Amino acid sequence: MGFWSTAAGRLLILPLLALAGFLVIAAVALDALQQRLTEGREQRVVAVIDVGMTLVKHYQQLEKSGALSREQAQQAALSAIRAIRYDKVEYIWINDLGRPFPKMVMHPTVPALEGTVLDRPSFNYATLMRSPDGRQQQKLNNQNLFVTFVDTIGRYGSGFVEYQWTKPLPGGGVTEERYTKLSYVIADREWGWVLGSGIYIDDVQKMFWQTGLRLALVIVLVMLLTVAVSLYIRRWLLRQLGGEVAYTRQLVQQVAAGDFSASISLKAGDQDSLLAAVAALVGRLRELIGQQRALVSGLNQQSEALDSSSQQSQTLLQQVMEQTTQVATAVHEMSTTCDDMRVMPLRRHIRHGMPIVRRLPVLRLLVKPYRLLISYKAK
Repeated sequence: MGFWSTAAGRLLILPLLALAGFLVIAAVALDALQQRLTEGREQRVVAVIDVGMTLVKHYQQLEKSGALSREQAQQAALSAIRAIRYDKVEYIWINDLGRPFPKMVMHPTVPALEGTVLDRPSFNYATLMRSPDGRQQQKLNNQNLFVTFVDTIGRYGSGFVEYQWTKPLPGGGVTEERYTKLSYVIADREWGWVLGSGIYIDDVQKMFWQTGLRLALVIVLVMLLTVAVSLYIRRWLLRQLGGEVAYTRQLVQQVAAGDFSASISLKAGDQDSLLAAVAALVGRLRELIGQQRALVSGLNQQSEALDSSSQQSQTLLQQVMEQTTQVATAVHEMSTTCDDMRVMPLRRHIRHGMPIVRRLPVLRLLVKPYRLLISYKAK
């Protein structure tokens, strides 16, 4: 009998199904969490870039109105954008659309980059670019991230770029280790600028795994509780049955088929289980069958005795019938003798001193069958 056919195996299916369900729910929940966290970061950085574009459009309007020259409007826009900060350390930079490598127009934390061509090998850390809605994306193998910004503008109009970048330190400088950063870039065609801003998303992964760990702990606790309940139910069920379900069913079917020779193995002290009740029933049935067999044997003996007595009665009856025939013959003879006796005078017989019975042997024949009947009744 296979393990999965036993009560333990069947009851183990419940926690296994629960585990599968929990894993599916956890996977869906973690995926939704990651998407929500990522979308939250994306919306934040998009909102910051929208603020920068609003400033650019404002100063472009001042240029068009003649209040400022282009150079004055651009310098005023750069100063306003340079001052923007969010999440304490995040900022907006501006580079141009130059090819094959763009130039840095303004960088608020590394002013030394301004006016330089962005072709350093240290910029080759772009890993992904995708459209704003995420429907189109392309994985990259550590491509120049500023070239990727321009490519994203050319392909999607605006979009997101993921890359590895150092983090600024509170006391100044940057870390040697690089972290995943997500940037959003959009172009202003009138001035030929690309406005971009990035936000670190390594904490998103950290939050993702922390949440995953909490979910795993909850799943483990629920699974332990489910297994404990299943084991308790199995123990209770086996205690009520007295054995495995298949073994109990086999014994009940054997007894139902009329086979009371089954040997039922009970655990020590088992008096209340189904098997114990079946064992008691089988024992009682065995006793009743033994009593019935003894009764049938006695009835057979009595039947044989009755058959013998019946045969004796038939023999005796046959003898009585034969004697009756003889009596009938004797009566006929006696009737004839009586007719003869009418002719003889009775006084003659008396005179000779001879009783009538002695002279009539037929009367002695009448007495014998009646004696036989009286003897049979006495028996």
